[in-house]
Amino acid sequence: MKKIILLLVLCSLGCSQVQKREPLSSKSNALRQVVLTDEFSLSDDLQLKGLAEGLFANIQHLKSKPAHKMQFGEEVVSSGEYLLALERLYNVIQNSPENFNNYLLNHFNVYEVYGKSEWGEVFITSYFAPEIKGSLTKTSQFSQALFAIPKDMVIVRLGEYGKTFGDRLANRICLKGEPCKVNNKNLGILRGRLVKKEGALSEVVPYYSRKQIDEEKVKLPAKVLAYVDPVDAFFLQIQGSGTVVLPDGEKLQVGYAGQNGHSYQAIGKYLFDVIPKEKMSLQTIETHLNSLSLNDKQKLLNKNPSYIFFKQNEAKPFTYFGIETIDGRTIATDKRYFPKGALGILHFKKPIFSNTEAQEPQAWQDVSRFVFDHDTGGAIKGGGRVDLFWGAGALAKQAAGVMKHYGQLYYFKPKHLLTNDKP
Repeated sequence: MKKIILLLVLCSLGCSQVQKREPLSSKSNALRQVVLTDEFSLSDDLQLKGLAEGLFANIQHLKSKPAHKMQFGEEVVSSGEYLLALERLYNVIQNSPENFNNYLLNHFNVYEVYGKSEWGEVFITSYFAPEIKGSLTKTSQFSQALFAIPKDMVIVRLGEYGKTFGDRLANRICLKGEPCKVNNKNLGILRGRLVKKEGALSEVVPYYSRKQIDEEKVKLPAKVLAYVDPVDAFFLQIQGSGTVVLPDGEKLQVGYAGQNGHSYQAIGKYLFDVIPKEKMSLQTIETHLNSLSLNDKQKLLNKNPSYIFFKQNEAKPFTYFGIETIDGRTIATDKRYFPKGALGILHFKKPIFSNTEAQEPQAWQDVSRFVFDHDTGGAIKGGGRVDLFWGAGALAKQAAGVMKHYGQLYYFKPKHLLTNDKP
């Protein structure tokens, strides 16, 4: 199908005056409206079919979430208002795709994200759905279990305690010298395990770390979904979902079910002495891991104490927002700041490889594409981080594994809400 291309320029409201921006504190200052003049790209390097399918899926899901609110800076939009605007946009893309860009610009305002060091700027990585080999029984090759949610895992919702205890809660649980908020909803949830004591009240303690689970072999009260290679298991946990191909060819779809509550740590930062920073990628880390002894490999993996538990899926991976991932168009952002279910556009550098086996791209191409903010991730924090879902399988892994560049992210918010203007 024909691709859409339009160039316009972007100028922030009040851009003639350079102003020091306020620290990112909430959704109200995570986005700001911009005014378009020229050279702002509305091109899309993918086919419109995927965009149309994404719009339709987004619309249907918003219909099931009537209480959902979407905040664009200081502006709040209801799910009903947003889905109405998307329905009209979907009608245009279905009936007159050549008018898509003009309709979008006439009926939507553009908002840029808070960014890293400046507005709009985001550091972009990518994730994918791996396809790995495995077995339903433990073998020498497939020795690492993929666990379901353990039965002793519990969640403590600090927000609920905050409603009752207010600032007294902050004084009890916050670490000395660290900011802690209750009314501003900075308090979220804690994950732990329930320890039952005979003759005394049960206690909640932190859940086991990766080292305790995989090296010390604590016995988890959890179902094993499959056994896979330890390195494959580690990267499957980072990606959050994928496919396990069993010896008879049967495929087992697994997806994210929960996490142990420990903070994610990227192990690449411990490898700068063996892998130059400019060469760091999923592929080079994987190659290095596979060159180590079992003991050294596990010690390196333990640097990331975060641990993911899985569930069996029947279809493609599901996002945090609640719908299936869209190849090349689903993005993950920090849910504390950005509107889930929103349409956006991402400007970034796409890797170009000489062949399907290459570990490094031969070139980087400047592209842009329409995206949907549907997902989140443990490592995707702040106003300037984005994770782009590339797809499934080996080719998706090849591209996603090397994505680590800065780009720009913008969102679209309807100009005129719940009006009778027709596309």
